[in-house]
Amino acid sequence: MPDSRSLVFQSNQGTAQNLIRAFVDGNPVRKLTSGPEMDSWFSCDVAGTHAAFLREDSEHPREVQRMDLATAAVEKLTDTNPKTRDFLSFKKEPVSWTGPDGMKIDGLLITPPGYKAGKRVPLILNVHGGPAGTHSNTCTVTSRAYPWPLFAQKGYAILFPNPRGSGGYGEKFRAANVRDWGGKDYQDIMAGVDAVIERGIADPAKMAVCGWSYGGFMTSTIVTKTNRFKAAVVGAGVTDLGSMVGTCDIPEFNQSYFESWPWEDPQYYVDHSALYHAGNVKTPTSLVHGGSDERVPTSQGWEFYTALKKVGVPTDMLILPRQPHGPNEPRLLKRVAGMAPGLDQQVHAGNAAGG
Repeated sequence: MPDSRSLVFQSNQGTAQNLIRAFVDGNPVRKLTSGPEMDSWFSCDVAGTHAAFLREDSEHPREVQRMDLATAAVEKLTDTNPKTRDFLSFKKEPVSWTGPDGMKIDGLLITPPGYKAGKRVPLILNVHGGPAGTHSNTCTVTSRAYPWPLFAQKGYAILFPNPRGSGGYGEKFRAANVRDWGGKDYQDIMAGVDAVIERGIADPAKMAVCGWSYGGFMTSTIVTKTNRFKAAVVGAGVTDLGSMVGTCDIPEFNQSYFESWPWEDPQYYVDHSALYHAGNVKTPTSLVHGGSDERVPTSQGWEFYTALKKVGVPTDMLILPRQPHGPNEPRLLKRVAGMAPGLDQQVHAGNAAGG
């Protein structure tokens, strides 16, 4: 801030993102915003009386807001996407449930347009990356690898869980999956699926699962632990934690989460890697990777793809040329979205993986 007495930063607060002010003199930290929206890119005027920032939520794209810092009053300044009001919006409903040891777990839920309570619909489970990422109240039309509006229009509900290990819930929650990837975090996620089924929303016979990075790890882990899903798409997934250490650009990341190197604790790495449990998989599973991904190299996908082939599980592998860990070319993102019809067919008919 202009007076050099405080700092303003953005921080995940559960499924929201708020602007936080911290003081150098020891005064208590306080929130400048506290709603369910996503607030970011704070900028203050020289006088320190007014600020501008961006705000979005699940139904509205980012627009510039002005805040009076004395009163905290917020005024919307821009309307850069008026055309969006002519299209369907997809509100993310905050949901919560209890994990296996009583821990409160949050998430977000999209239901199909015109959904009526009590009607069971197909469900897609999406696991975020990180694992310290967070599913947040972002505008749904800005989704990249996964085209949520297309699935919602086809009649799907989509569940976005924030299991233990997610950011935005404090240090203890974020560290709760250290040395336990695919353990209680898996149970947190499946408890969320059960909660949506218990509400009468999800059809337990028509479910699919997908995720990117750690979400890909969890997707590959899920299909080794349960056959409840009719289809799965593993995006840039870590399937062999041991070989990941020797091939990725951040080997210390694994060591920090697992508190050991694979040569020090090989059994742990085996126990928590989907590759070594591929014989349990029955779910048709596709794999997607960026061809230039240094964070999760394509070898991770090829290992699991080969294993699934050898055990007779329907599978395919899609390599996106030139793409890093986060695909960014629109044409190739459209190619990933093009996998949706194949996934839809699997969920409804249980057919072999299509791609």
